[in-house]
Amino acid sequence: MARPRRDARRGWRRRGRARGVAARRGARAGEPGGGRRSAARGHGAVAPQIPRAARRRALLWSRDAGGRVERLTLDVAIIGGGLAGSLLARQLRRTLPQLRVGVFEKATESSYKVGESTVEIASNYLIRRLGLSAYLYDRHLPKNGLRFFFDTPAKTAELHEMTEVGSVAMPFHPAFQINRARLERDLWALNGADGVALRAGVRVHDLELGSDGAQHRFAFHGDGVDGRCESRWLVDAAGRASLVARAKGLRVPEREHAIAAVWGRYTGVRDLDQFGPESFRARVRHSSRMLSTVHFCYPGYWIWFIPLKEGVTSVGVVGDRDAVDGPCRTRTGFTEFLGRHRAVASLLDHAEMLDVGSYAHLAYATRRFFSSERWGLSGEAAAFADPFYSPGSDFIALENDFLTDLIRRDAAGEDAAALAERVELYDEFMRFRHEA
Repeated sequence: MARPRRDARRGWRRRGRARGVAARRGARAGEPGGGRRSAARGHGAVAPQIPRAARRRALLWSRDAGGRVERLTLDVAIIGGGLAGSLLARQLRRTLPQLRVGVFEKATESSYKVGESTVEIASNYLIRRLGLSAYLYDRHLPKNGLRFFFDTPAKTAELHEMTEVGSVAMPFHPAFQINRARLERDLWALNGADGVALRAGVRVHDLELGSDGAQHRFAFHGDGVDGRCESRWLVDAAGRASLVARAKGLRVPEREHAIAAVWGRYTGVRDLDQFGPESFRARVRHSSRMLSTVHFCYPGYWIWFIPLKEGVTSVGVVGDRDAVDGPCRTRTGFTEFLGRHRAVASLLDHAEMLDVGSYAHLAYATRRFFSSERWGLSGEAAAFADPFYSPGSDFIALENDFLTDLIRRDAAGEDAAALAERVELYDEFMRFRHEA
């Protein structure tokens, strides 16, 4: 009974030697260099070392005779290595480990981004689908629900004098305040170690979406790499710069819900749990207000405070474009705007601003999320509504779940007509949820 196994091992060795010869001749082979090319520079990021077993199945590749052009053949190509794209790559590797997955990201470093507050759908996805529970508690902060404060018309109330709506205990279902820069950086390393082909510091161009069963194709360049990729599935998770949305004319401007936003990250924000008189803390049974996503609500706009780990707090304002106007969307204008609110200003009186960003047009829709031609959108590459209830990562969770299921059905050989019907069902659901 041992002979077949020895013969099988000899066969694998012979094929392995053949692949090695083919690689030296520039033909198709395994992942080059074990992932030694840096996936991200700075912020403590390191290039992941891909395990040998995962390396063999990560992708098919070749270089031209001069060694200048990299050619990749993937089952799933993901454009964009931010939150949506990196989470989808992890989900696909956990659910369908036999598939070759690649991520193409224009940045070489992760950075602060808005969308730090999760709610229960996204947290359930991160914990149950992606197995990140211990990681989230170790590297990020648990969230004590949503909290709302209501000021006087003159905006002069002390914090402890405001009307307040919020929890008096940590919610039963967990949620988290996440540092997007840290999470994305860590996902790059986790995904690389799990066999995802990450190409960081590259720009994707010359996108050709396949039809009638043809492969999708695109070129990429940057960080010393020029290449072409073809894939059976293509997912655009590149944010508002979505290549697929532009190519297909999917973006729908939101004219009725015309809102803008400006935000910044701060250090030295005063601790809400040490603020005001003892009676202020006792009225919420000493539950941590600091861990909540805090909203200060005003006619036409609201101001958020979201704690991140290591003493950083995200502060921003969302509102009608008349309220959040052009001057407000500058560092000086934003500081002056916040200073006109007594309670908000008291929390920031010794704070230091680290950065500032803004969107003049926050909300938009899409004509389609998923296509039977085996492409889809995830995250802000698709649509964005309003951050009031922190739904952004919920949309990512749902979109990635649907995409993973569609890819799974296709990989299992599901009939094309049945798969197309499933695509329409999921697409209709996502459009309904966005409109709602």
